[in-house]
Amino acid sequence: MKSKAASEVLGALMVITLITTTAGLLYLIASPIISQSQESIKLRKAEFDMLELKEKIERVRYMVETNATYNLRLVGVSAEFKNEPVLVIDGNTYVLSTIKITGNGWEVSYQNGAVIERTSFYSKMVSDPNIYYEPSTSTLTIPVIMFKGNTSLGGTGSVTVHFSISNVKRIEGSTITLSSDNADVWCDYFKKIGLSPICNPAAVTLPALNTSIVLYEVNVE
Repeated sequence: MKSKAASEVLGALMVITLITTTAGLLYLIASPIISQSQESIKLRKAEFDMLELKEKIERVRYMVETNATYNLRLVGVSAEFKNEPVLVIDGNTYVLSTIKITGNGWEVSYQNGAVIERTSFYSKMVSDPNIYYEPSTSTLTIPVIMFKGNTSLGGTGSVTVHFSISNVKRIEGSTITLSSDNADVWCDYFKKIGLSPICNPAAVTLPALNTSIVLYEVNVE
């Protein structure tokens, strides 16, 4: 009887050990997948937030609203304003701003009307800016959106951003250079709309064109 009881205990221990080992292996296998799924959810939320921010800025720019507010809820990610891209039009420099949400291995940015997604594996423009090129007249229509005011907003948790238009004016110029850490994405976009940009990793230069450029100064609080 004692031998039988010992065998039963040993068998139970072996079963428990097998279950524990199997559970551990399953966790090790599933953990990267779970983590990847969580980051994917965060990335999709960041895209949604940036598209909403773009909509708010566009409504202010077109004066559909005099003021617009958006509350960014940041869980496991961070947000920041950066003083880029830098736009040079016929030698005159305009420092624009980027709104960026960053997670683990990815970032989503708003730059001059474009929403850009970048990961360790790819970079792409999720939403195009309102920039148009008419080949028949070689005319480029480009809005320039410059943030003014509290462009140090950012961090984690909850960030509330207020937008309002402060100034609108036309800019004269024909040769345009855009410096940005997303220069590769901008290069692809300008090619897509029919231009022949000169591209390098840090900047994109557009050839002399007929231009229709309007500067929108958007106040940020």
